[in-house]
Amino acid sequence: MFGKAKYLRTFLTVNFKPTPFNHEKASHIILSNLKYLRVLSFHNYPYLYELPDLIGELVHLRYLDLSGTYIKTLPDSLCSMYNLQTLKMICCERLTKLPNDMHNLVNLRHLDISGTRKLQEMPRQMRKLNRLQHLSCFVVGKHEEKGIKELGTLSDLHGSLSIKKLENINNSFEALDARIMDKKYLEELELEWSEDVADDVENSQSEMDILGKLQPAKYLKRLDIRGYRGTRFPEWVGHPSYHNLTKLFLYGCHNCFMLPSLGQIRSLKNLTICGISMLRTVEPELFKNDDYPSDTPFPSLEHLKFNDMSFWEV
Repeated sequence: MFGKAKYLRTFLTVNFKPTPFNHEKASHIILSNLKYLRVLSFHNYPYLYELPDLIGELVHLRYLDLSGTYIKTLPDSLCSMYNLQTLKMICCERLTKLPNDMHNLVNLRHLDISGTRKLQEMPRQMRKLNRLQHLSCFVVGKHEEKGIKELGTLSDLHGSLSIKKLENINNSFEALDARIMDKKYLEELELEWSEDVADDVENSQSEMDILGKLQPAKYLKRLDIRGYRGTRFPEWVGHPSYHNLTKLFLYGCHNCFMLPSLGQIRSLKNLTICGISMLRTVEPELFKNDDYPSDTPFPSLEHLKFNDMSFWEV
């Protein structure tokens, strides 16, 4: 069948059901015969454990979806697909790394790796993918070419962005070089420190300085902060200038002993505070800000949740 359809432009695995077909060779057969594909999807294809090197020969491919498959790594040949614009690998549970030369995909607009939790770090020189408009997740690496500074040139990012393994940032200058404030099209931001990293840190001020330099633009609608290791939050967390912010979540910030002033975010509808185990007293500062003493606190709040606050007394 594929031999007769060699000029096919789109191949999708839609409503897949098991058949007697030789699934182990399926991807090889498809890539060998369909050289003119623009769109290729193996979405939720349960027999895809690796992608053949042949993928690099699909020079016309614009869209590749490997979401929900069992692949562990991607072949280096994928990095020669210069026309690729969309790469989706959502919930690839076994994927641990991306090809090191992905910066060669100069036309890439959309990279979605959400739910791919075993990914250890990003490939080197992500800054060269300056046409990216959607990047679901950035895993900060320890090496400079894989660090958070690589986000600095990606100023056109839209939608949501999750930045993980923030414990790999060495100082506030690296955090500032990520230029999160310049990404004015972001609507949702998640900042996450790893759970398995020790909560006790030598310099709490340094931790607060790093979070301070990760301040997003004022147009944000949702903010998640997970596993932050400082004892206090920087001033921008809870600042009333975030007039579009409707959802705010603080999770597992175990060293914090006081909450930021959140009551003056006039648009805030949903507030969740969870796992801030050092907090003993919720002070009036949560509700009011000295710069705005007459304003009614939380004028738009609809949902408030406190959970797992083991030392909370007052």
